[in-house]
Amino acid sequence: MNFSNFSAERLHIFRLLAMGLLLVLFTGEAFAEKPAAGIASPTIQKKLGGTATKPAAEQPQQPAAPGTQPSTIRLEALADIKARASRAERMIPDIEKALSEARKKIARPDVTIKELDGVRGRLEKLRLSILAARKELEEPIRNVKKQLQALGPAPKNPQTEDPAIAAQRTALMEAQSRLGAADKKLNLLALELAQLSRKAADRQREILLSSIFQPSRSILNPLLWFDGLATLPDFLLRLKVLLAKWS
Repeated sequence: MNFSNFSAERLHIFRLLAMGLLLVLFTGEAFAEKPAAGIASPTIQKKLGGTATKPAAEQPQQPAAPGTQPSTIRLEALADIKARASRAERMIPDIEKALSEARKKIARPDVTIKELDGVRGRLEKLRLSILAARKELEEPIRNVKKQLQALGPAPKNPQTEDPAIAAQRTALMEAQSRLGAADKKLNLLALELAQLSRKAADRQREILLSSIFQPSRSILNPLLWFDGLATLPDFLLRLKVLLAKWS
């Protein structure tokens, strides 16, 4: 038996096994470090002396360039805001006319307590309508203010801004001006209405007190009793007003 040939064969086999083991180890490391499409693994980046790149989903979003911000309010929403402003503006002349008529009636020297009571009733209805109108303006006033803040101030150079954004800012500023003017006018009318209502109440007290201390006929005169029965409803109304003011 030739031992030299046997040892050479064993050495050759050992070499083949060692090369196979190294090939398996190298291939396993390569598969373990295989990166996602277009992204180098941290280990390979480290070997190459670079840094790993974040996936596109993890990249921080850059802010939009000036003049490219999207539209912030729909056309139908802007139309609703303008419609509310128009309703408030149409109310103002009617309220002013009603206050003028009430002012004239209160100043009449022959006005009666019953007429003044009717004036105060109409003034109360006007007060409620003014409150409802101002309540309706609250939401559009807030919305327009928020929209203008979202758009931001106009650029120094108008040519650098999107024309659609510039047109929207102009429309919102016009709506804001109309809403603010209508709200302030309604507030002034409400104050004037409250003053007229107090003046009507004062006139009622004056008339009632003057009628109480007016010289009267003798208690034995039948005309006194007849007039008393005829004016009893008016007297009870005056008494009711007086007690309501003193309570």
